[in-house]
Amino acid sequence: MSKQWYIGVTKQGQETLARRELGNQGFITYLPMCIAEWARKPKIKPFLPSYIFIALDPVSDRWRAVFSTFGMRTVLCSGDRPQVAGDWIIDGIKEREIDGLVRLPPKVQCKFQKGDRVNVRGSSMVDVLFEEALDHKRAVVFLSLLGRTNRLVVPLAKIAASPLAGVAAA
Repeated sequence: MSKQWYIGVTKQGQETLARRELGNQGFITYLPMCIAEWARKPKIKPFLPSYIFIALDPVSDRWRAVFSTFGMRTVLCSGDRPQVAGDWIIDGIKEREIDGLVRLPPKVQCKFQKGDRVNVRGSSMVDVLFEEALDHKRAVVFLSLLGRTNRLVVPLAKIAASPLAGVAAA
């Protein structure tokens, strides 16, 4: 049997320690990293906190040694055998890497702020409050209807500024 990728679960914040210790034992690992631009001071962090990919052959490798490795918590298993992570997962992450860092899509730029009154074009919805842009095509709004606040996902292109935009929401 050839080596396949498996998912290891690390102790919180100990991904690099686990990578080093697994490497010392001869395991091949993959710890995707990204720039945490959401942090106050952007820094390089694990792309999937508390997870590391380990290439091994469960028949010939001493994979149970992973359990007692510094920084490791466990390996995702199905029954008493480690669960294979498809190559497509690793390939998909590696495709997004530039200079060794996984690049996340840019944050959606939107002219509306959380709490802005908006209209949804082509509908009779009134008193709609903008919450957030989910992606480049969809947004979350809140609509008050029959005394209840309802969360709706609507096409971003259908959202327009409300003529009541300057009036405070109730």
